[in-house]
Amino acid sequence: MRKRFGIITLALSFMLCFCGCGNGENGGADNDNQGGTNEPPVVLAETVPDYLNAEATNPFTVGMWVGIPENKTLLDENDLIVGTQKWTEEEFLQQYQWIKEAGFNLATASLGTSTVEHIVHQLETAEKVGIKQLVWDERLNGVLLNTKLTDDDAVRQARRIVMEYSDYDSFYGNMITDEPTFDEFPALKIAAKRYKQVLPDKMFYLNLYPVEANSETQLKCKDYETYLAEYTSIGLDYLCYDTYPLLNSGKMLDTFLYNFQMAQNASDADVWTFLQAMGYGNRKEPSTEADFRIQANAALAYGTKAVQWFCYFSPEYGGGENFTPAIIALDGKKTAKYDLVKKVNEEIHALEHVYEQFVWQKAMNIVGSENSRGENAAFNYYETDNTHARIKKLAATKDTVVGCFKDGDGRDGFMVANYDLPQSADTDKVEITFADCTKVVCYINGERTELGVVNGKIALNLKAGDGAFVIPLNIVED
Repeated sequence: MRKRFGIITLALSFMLCFCGCGNGENGGADNDNQGGTNEPPVVLAETVPDYLNAEATNPFTVGMWVGIPENKTLLDENDLIVGTQKWTEEEFLQQYQWIKEAGFNLATASLGTSTVEHIVHQLETAEKVGIKQLVWDERLNGVLLNTKLTDDDAVRQARRIVMEYSDYDSFYGNMITDEPTFDEFPALKIAAKRYKQVLPDKMFYLNLYPVEANSETQLKCKDYETYLAEYTSIGLDYLCYDTYPLLNSGKMLDTFLYNFQMAQNASDADVWTFLQAMGYGNRKEPSTEADFRIQANAALAYGTKAVQWFCYFSPEYGGGENFTPAIIALDGKKTAKYDLVKKVNEEIHALEHVYEQFVWQKAMNIVGSENSRGENAAFNYYETDNTHARIKKLAATKDTVVGCFKDGDGRDGFMVANYDLPQSADTDKVEITFADCTKVVCYINGERTELGVVNGKIALNLKAGDGAFVIPLNIVED
């Protein structure tokens, strides 16, 4: 079971100083007495795991919001819509090949109502390129959520509807709703039960509000904990929400990490999240690899099982949300974001065969020694235990998030992510001294390397947004 940590007040920065969690002179946690014991832990001889050289059994899920629409949008020189026309078959296939090539393995529906013909076209094309597809079928959703129908009638009608596309191998599940309010959960619970009878092996997909949502007008309940608790009563095996951290001010959204922790606290369900791939409102336009990478590495450090990029295909530009172009422009052309997100997706997939072997235990938030403020607002929403039985000493010059994991054989793994601002030109110099460690296997931005170990100590130099998955091993030579 994962360890849980409670919410505290914004006085955490003082508490971190008191317990030596990373903002003292040494820039890290000096933990010579780990785990509350008087003796350091005894780590038995370990072997280099076989999975380092294996392929992933279940590739990490990389999804999206807004899939390929039924028609291509025609734009003038000012990017104003002048009409639409049908994709040619070659054009539509090209769009799905680009999805696959950019490291996405789960496509979603386009905005608005989809015809049955378009649903089938999406599934057929996804199958051709070898990815999965979520379906938006308003007919099915209407039946499942109709509480005036008996369960038997609803299930009977739903089975007739999904017969038109449920036999495609690419079919992953159905998108039911986005950001439901608290008072929608009772009907969703009924709908989920019905869906399980119709499609027991498919995903009943819904996405939740983030923690910063207004309790009165959006959540419509007391607080976010109450909202998540009611969601978990539905009994789904995942918890998906969206929160977008890159702000026009150049700062990161304070509650970005907090939402990960809240989701992990809510249940033992797999955590899915959306990440920001475009600008809108007060959210800035992501323009560098670090903008994308810092989000993905933070998500990995908090044990997420899937990331989805908002958006893949562009919604209409401007409007009340002031949307900017997404990864693919309205006219179906790649934007500069395509190569940036492709690179970060590739880094995730390069790690997935290792990451899938580990179970998340907790996260540690370390204030860097070069942080002149002595705190990071993102670390002040909840208390983290910044000690670990395998770590004798941990120091970082920049604010750093460390996710702690265990594999099936009891080996430790640590996802170390530089949480300085993505535009920073500074390097996070991280030093970790492990107990009983003679060898370290490390994946830095997905690239495997073996770090030099001196008396259990390693050094990492992480640029803005960089992340490293670190596996310390106690290899005893014969």
